[in-house]
Amino acid sequence: MLKPRKRLVKSKLKEDKLVTFTVNTQMFVNKNSKMLGIGIGAVVVIIIAVSFFNMSSNSAEIQSTFDEMMARDAYARGEFDETLTRIDGILEEYSSTNSAASALMLRGRIYQQSGDVSAAEEAYAEVVRKHSSEEYLSFGANVSLAIIAHGREDYSLAADKYIDAVNKNPGHFNAAVALLEAGICLEKVSKYEEAKRTYLRILKSYLKSRSADKARNNLAELEFMG
Repeated sequence: MLKPRKRLVKSKLKEDKLVTFTVNTQMFVNKNSKMLGIGIGAVVVIIIAVSFFNMSSNSAEIQSTFDEMMARDAYARGEFDETLTRIDGILEEYSSTNSAASALMLRGRIYQQSGDVSAAEEAYAEVVRKHSSEEYLSFGANVSLAIIAHGREDYSLAADKYIDAVNKNPGHFNAAVALLEAGICLEKVSKYEEAKRTYLRILKSYLKSRSADKARNNLAELEFMG
């Protein structure tokens, strides 16, 4: 009489497969030990190096994020000197992390609020130059540069920075607003054809935005002027 077959649960199946794989691997290694010696050693070194790099990168990101939070806490408390000191530390120790771009934006905001426009411009320009892959922050930095230029009545530069912001991140929720401001700046320096093209861009790409009506009215006025 045949004995009933034992029912194997999933854990047992996994265990059996693991044993089979381990045995087969061991046999293969024993058979080809000389040929595999150098290759396996190199692979082990690579694995260790990659693991160490990933651990270091993750550690840097975590620490820089924590430092950024502390800097923002100091900023919220009005401790601007402490904020700038913490920002300097982030930029010195973790310049390649995502927090570095945010720290630069915060530095620019502090300098702009304190009236040190040149230092603010430098911080925003560094965001654009070094962290262009951070599209959201790059947009904000270009807009901040445009606002500063507008404040000193450099309307051509302001328009360029507004347009740069949109070109970099056309999907930003303030893209249409930036283009509208660019068009207005272009009108101030009598660059009417460029202003028209900017308004038309709003009507083409951001028709449902709140800026579309204003762009349509401004365009109509320019067309009326000839």
